[in-house]
Amino acid sequence: MIKRALLFFIAISLSPILLGGGVSNHLSKDADRRSAHVADVKLFDDLYDLFSGKHEEISKQSVERSYYLVGNENVRFVSVADSDQNRGDVLAYVSVTDIRGQPYAVSKVAVVDPHDIEFVYIEKSSYKSNEQHIIGLLFKQDSWDRVHDATERLRGRRLALIKNEKVLSAPVVMEPVVEAAAVSWKFEKSDIQWFVQGLIPTEPPSEAAREKGLVDWLEKRVEKYPNERSLVVRLAERYTKKEKSVCKKASGIYERAIQLDPARSSAYFLPFLHSCFKESGNYDGAITFYNGLIDQRKTPPWVEVYIRAALAEAYFRKGSIEQAVHVLEGAIAVVKSFTPQFSEGSRHKGEIESAKAKAVESLEREIARMKSQGPKEDKPPGQR
Repeated sequence: MIKRALLFFIAISLSPILLGGGVSNHLSKDADRRSAHVADVKLFDDLYDLFSGKHEEISKQSVERSYYLVGNENVRFVSVADSDQNRGDVLAYVSVTDIRGQPYAVSKVAVVDPHDIEFVYIEKSSYKSNEQHIIGLLFKQDSWDRVHDATERLRGRRLALIKNEKVLSAPVVMEPVVEAAAVSWKFEKSDIQWFVQGLIPTEPPSEAAREKGLVDWLEKRVEKYPNERSLVVRLAERYTKKEKSVCKKASGIYERAIQLDPARSSAYFLPFLHSCFKESGNYDGAITFYNGLIDQRKTPPWVEVYIRAALAEAYFRKGSIEQAVHVLEGAIAVVKSFTPQFSEGSRHKGEIESAKAKAVESLEREIARMKSQGPKEDKPPGQR
């Protein structure tokens, strides 16, 4: 049987080099760290260790988070004028400066005002002698619809985080915001000290209550807007955090997230979807879905490899050993043909070649295992 970790080995070995890690935060371009959710991922220690240094650096960071209430402070998000013509519209925009004295023209109408904010938090991460600060806002649940719809309209534009007519940062809206927004910048310690003046220290909110509220909100919105990519992907992400299986309602969301955003979502949601196919024994559905993904040709090559690995396991479970081997041989061909361009002398070229060789070795080992084990079909749930 092909181990679930086989669905991750290309992502673990190649993605950090080619993508620089994760996806963009909704209001910043900082990486959103996603971790492999596979118990037996150590099967591919040789590949994982190739880039373990980066993960060790992250794990050594010390992170502290403090929470506040807004109180009487005027903390808000406002849109930034996106052209010189708009800057001159004194009826709609007002001139302000940021904490370094840089001028901005910002809207007089707030996208998010103090009445929308339930909590403010300051997150400080420390590594060796370096510190980084993030300012985060957690919004009240009855504001989520309005905040989402407003930031959806502002996608690609800048939002300024303002306190008392001073801009702290003006990130680009990468995705619509729902329950929270985080802003990272090169904040000095004095900037944070100024920002929290007047805010009221408080206890952390109930994460469980906010999580349940978010999942409920997303489920209702996705039911109403089934093809809104950002919402479907967010809901799929929430389902992956569940400790118990939610395959009955999650599998369709995983499929839709991958279909709406195959290039970015396949790598993350495929293992969870594959687990759902295995849990239900629906290998016919798995074969149809995976073949459809491959035929679309919308995924990067390293993602296609573990789509093929998942497809091979589905064939194997159905007893189609010859077809499963054929699919894995196709995966090997994809690995061997993968030739990214690097600058002269780049250290990544050697790392890629090493990762490719180890990936081929792993796939060949799975082919040999499948041939030696023969057909092995799972029984449907309840008949095991």
